[in-house]
Parts: sequence; C-alpha cells; structure tokens
Amino acid sequence: MAQEAAVPLSTVKELARQIAREEVAKFARSGFLRNASISGGDGLTIKDGGALRLETAAGVESFYVGPVQPDLPDGSPQPGMIVRRNDGTIALHLYDPIPSAEDYNQFLAWRDRAGNVVISDDTDSGQGLARPYLAGAFYPARVQDFLKTTNPAFETIWRERRQKQHPKLYVEAWGATDTSGTTGEVRVMVNGVQLGATQSATAGVVTQYLFGPAAIDGGFGANLSVEIQARRSAGTGNVQVGAAWVDGRQS
Repeated sequence: MAQEAAVPLSTVKELARQIAREEVAKFARSGFLRNASISGGDGLTIKDGGALRLETAAGVESFYVGPVQPDLPDGSPQPGMIVRRNDGTIALHLYDPIPSAEDYNQFLAWRDRAGNVVISDDTDSGQGLARPYLAGAFYPARVQDFLKTTNPAFETIWRERRQKQHPKLYVEAWGATDTSGTTGEVRVMVNGVQLGATQSATAGVVTQYLFGPAAIDGGFGANLSVEIQARRSAGTGNVQVGAAWVDGRQS
C-alpha cells in the first residue's frame, strides 16, 4: 500500500490561519457586529493569528492589532500594533524587527512621515530612551580659554547634572598642557564611577577625548553628576581641559 507524504507543519499552520481569517471575514460581513457592545465578562479575545483593523472611509488602515512581520523563530505569528496617518505612513509601530529564540524584545517606535524613528524606548536594556539623542552645547574653541589645573590629584574641572533618560552616556572633551615636559591625565566620572578610560594630555598637541558610549548605573530618572576631571602627572605647567558635550545613547 502506498504511503501518503507527510504535510509540513508550516503548511498546516498557514492553512489554519487562512481558514480562521476567512471565518472572521465571513462573520464580519454578516453584520452581526454592527452597533455591538461588550460589557462584563472577559471582553473580546482574538486568537490564532486573527487581527483587529480600523479603516478610514478612503480605505486606509489607520489602526491595526494582530500578526506583524517577521514571524517568531518557531514560526508562530508575532503579535504587534501599527497606527497609520491618513496618508498611510506609519505613526506608531510595536514589533521586533529581528526576533530570535534568545532575544525577543519588542519596541514601541514613533516614526515621522519619512519613516525615521524619532522616539522609541530602549528595549534591549529594558529602560529609558533609544531615540532621540539629546544634546547641544557650545564650548571654547581656543586652547588658551580651556580651564586649567596643576593639581597632582584628580580634581573636577567641568560638571554637568542631568536625569537619566538613556542607558548609556557619551562625552567629548579636549585637553593639552601648556609647557614642554608637562603631562597630565583626563577622565570622566558619573556619580563617582569612571566612564571609559583615562586619557593623556601632552604639550603642543590638543587632543580630542571620546568617553563612551558606555552603560551607566542607576534607574530611569536617576540624578546624574557627570564630571570631567584632570590632574598633572609630571612637569611644572598647566593641564588644560575643554568640555565639548555629553549626551545619552541607546544600548
């Protein structure tokens, strides 16, 4: 007796989804849900790949809750949400663009009309913002206008205070010494914890320092004291330090 070939599980799942969609569509066309209301009980439950859609009079799908692409690694649908403007562009989007068995973290994104993410949560770390990056500051352009120190121990030259909005911080500074044979060191501390590596300052060379982006301690909204510190490690001259900016970054 000939043996029938096994039907792939993915095909069975897709067929079941299609049947469910057709049954929901048939039920909707029946008019049963017109002017319907739900009160008490467990409310309305949509399962097995079903979706809820709201369309404008022009046929634009303005609100959608249901399966979104890509599917989850096991082939099951990824539940998500999409809110569109009247021109069809996405305004809000809840999904994971690259879900994996080890890392499945959906994020909620607010997009502009060009499709760029302008505001989103940092889902990988589980706290704070991923976008936007918030920063903006002027700083001295001439090295002679930098703040100076001759202290052999680290002391705070620049300080900035903020509330934690992102999981990471990124700091830029400049440094040099004003006398041959004089050297120094520059570092950044956040609430007493060093951010990035200690950098060197030498005579005749104005060096750009980039600290981070690196993760910082504290919960969302925690008060942060960001300090650029410097010390003279050798010689008799000044260590000169210019602060550029500090901003938050996503994980």
